[in-house]
Amino acid sequence: MDKSQKILRITIIAQAALTLIVPNLRFLIIKIGGYWMFFSIFLGFLFFIGLSIGLVLLIVRIKKHQQWRCQANYFTVAIALVFLCIYLFPYKIADGSTFLGAIKIRAYEEGRSKAIFRENGKFEIATVAGWGRIHYSTGNYIQKNDSLFLNFTQEDFPQEEKFHLGNTLVIKDSILYKIQNDILISTHYYLTDGKNPKK
Repeated sequence: MDKSQKILRITIIAQAALTLIVPNLRFLIIKIGGYWMFFSIFLGFLFFIGLSIGLVLLIVRIKKHQQWRCQANYFTVAIALVFLCIYLFPYKIADGSTFLGAIKIRAYEEGRSKAIFRENGKFEIATVAGWGRIHYSTGNYIQKNDSLFLNFTQEDFPQEEKFHLGNTLVIKDSILYKIQNDILISTHYYLTDGKNPKK
């Protein structure tokens, strides 16, 4: 069998796998912080482009050359098409809830930053600052009525004071408030059960 066929099949399958894996690992990549989240999105897009080009090349060669019409190549085309559909119509095989625990409270700040409080008493806060840099904080919390008491194990907020949440949050009218000088100050985090913040 032509060695070029095998190389093209391996390349397509590898890119197909990476196209699927990268989006499903973003909940882990975000923990690294910095610009890695946006790099992963760009990387996933590159894998998608590479997969599309490889698939087109394989289909063209199958149509033009008799020796390329074999079961292995047909199977590769089918696999690539399935993975392309998964990329275009996203379905997350794994997310934060899969490994970190079910979500109890979810809040978004102006649709950019997010705070997740889980049933197991753990939380994570991803704050998007200037130029899209991600700051990631995590720890444990206790909820008493409408108050959340946070104990940070990793605290990384942008320097601007407005981003800092403090150790005590109060839920009021579906908004998270922090306490500063005995005054409730809005964090602009809105509680939501979906992707879009409630305002």
